[in-house]
Formats: sequence, C-alpha cells, structure tokens
Amino acid sequence: MTAPSELQVRVDGDPVGQGRLSHVGRGVLVHSNAAELKPWRTKVGNAVVEALAGREPAHGHTPVELSLFFDVPRGTTVRRPLPAVRPDLDHLVRAVLDGLTGVLFVDDGQVVSISTEKRYAATPDRTGVRIYARWPATDQENPPC
Repeated sequence: MTAPSELQVRVDGDPVGQGRLSHVGRGVLVHSNAAELKPWRTKVGNAVVEALAGREPAHGHTPVELSLFFDVPRGTTVRRPLPAVRPDLDHLVRAVLDGLTGVLFVDDGQVVSISTEKRYAATPDRTGVRIYARWPATDQENPPC
C-alpha cells in the first residue's frame, strides 16, 4: 500500500512535551516525565494509525503542521492571548514527532519543514494537537534551489 498524499487528524488530550533525559545508571537514560510522555506518544501514534487505515508510512520528504491546544489556567485572569509558558514548543514538537515516527513517516529526519503553534483551546474539553501533513506527488514539487 502507499501513503496518502494528505492527512489531517486531531488527537484529544493534554499535550506533553519531551522531558530531560536523566542517567539512572548502567548507561540507562530515562525521560524525566516518562509516565506522561509515553502514553501521549502512543495516543498520537494510534490516532494516526487509525486515520491512515492500514497504509504504510511515507518514505519521502514530509512537511508537517502542528497546532497544540491548551486549557486556559484556572483561577487566573489570562492577559496573554497565547500560552507563552511551559512546556516549551520544541519539547512538544519532539514528543509529537517521536509519536509519528514509524507511523506517519519512516523516520522523523524526513520532516523537511514544520509549522507549529500553541493556542488556548476554545473549551476545556478541546485540548490536544491537530496534525496536518502533505506529501508531494513527486520530488519535482520541491526541486532543489
């Protein structure tokens, strides 16, 4: 089977950023937030597997767009229009791309461009991530400069 030329999927839940790696001995490294990170990555991967309906991961270059939605903090008046707070955007991107590796694309090194934003969710039950990916039909759609 071949991968579709376009995919859009939404994964509900609180987005989790990739934590720091900590050495626990004997060459073993673990993420500081592994208890939250692993289920989030799995949830992202499973949602895309379902959306791809049995199709193979893409083998070519893949541009990706991510929109991450967060709850407005409770009990405070938010004066900022966007969630310019932790978790860091790059940690969120790494966690999502790791969840997509082997599912949406073979390796996250295939991601040639990424557009990402953090926003407040319209309602508390709408936290999560929206993933959009499009694969050019041929490499000629993105020729070298």
